[in-house]
Amino acid sequence: MEVRKTRGKDHCWPRNSISVEHEERRIDEQEHIWYNPPTMKANIHPTYNSDAQVVCACGNTFTMGSTKTAVRIDICHKCHPFYTGEMKFVDTLGRVERFQKRQEAAAKIAPVLAEKKKKKLAKGQEDDKRPKSLREMLLGVQ
Repeated sequence: MEVRKTRGKDHCWPRNSISVEHEERRIDEQEHIWYNPPTMKANIHPTYNSDAQVVCACGNTFTMGSTKTAVRIDICHKCHPFYTGEMKFVDTLGRVERFQKRQEAAAKIAPVLAEKKKKKLAKGQEDDKRPKSLREMLLGVQ
């Protein structure tokens, strides 16, 4: 067994362990990969257009960088409620209408549910009028 000194401690290494030179070479290879990443492949990336035309549904147009030459959008900074301060819903999938329909249906059902709840509470109070069992009396359970 070979004894090596590492950070003030003696460690025993078997003879078939990795040599210090091999370990240093492995670390150097890792650093080489870290500091010198492989280059990008040629002819596989889309072309970048720095003057792509963006057209909004409200009619506003502006330019930006994109891989497409023309981009159509539904809403922009000129018509978005956050920037304009208007109170309007921005919904293209009909989620707001579905939510409003559910709210209307819940408002119609609310009195029926309230009546059921009252009946259930009244039934629960009737159960409290029953006589206490011997166990409840002895243990003092309310």
